[in-house]
This record gives sequence, C-alpha cells and structure tokens, in this order.
Amino acid sequence: MSWHYAARKRKDEFGDDLYELVEVYSLGVTEDAVTVAGESREDLAAWLRAAADDVMRHEVIDESDEKVNPRFTNSANFTTS
Repeated sequence: MSWHYAARKRKDEFGDDLYELVEVYSLGVTEDAVTVAGESREDLAAWLRAAADDVMRHEVIDESDEKVNPRFTNSANFTTS
C-alpha cells in the first residue's frame, strides 16, 4: 500500500483556517493529524523534510467547507469522500 503526506485545510473551533499534516492512503485520509517522530535528531529532520516535500508536491485536501467536501469516517480511522 502506497501513501504520502499531505496538508489538510479545515476550520478550527473559531472558524479560522487551519492546516494540518495527514497521511493519504489508497483507502482514504487519516482522520487525525499526524505527529512526525524519529529515533534521532537527524532521523526526525529527514522525516520532516520528506513531509514538507510531500506537502508541496500534493494538492491540499480542503475540508474547510463541509457542505462542499463532506467527510465520511470508516472503521479503519480513515476519512473518505
């Protein structure tokens, strides 16, 4: 199964735009934002670079208007539309 990181745009509790890091799989998108971690400072930096590259390479997942782009949650903790 292939996957990549992407930015997801949504509204926060005050109605302001918020961008968060998610993982995108063939089955859908992770429901919760992801945390990047590494076994060393260098490993963490490599993962952060990879995530930043993916964010710039792939389209933003815009969920800021639920009426236009509704989210449906399945049992695997992914969202699909």
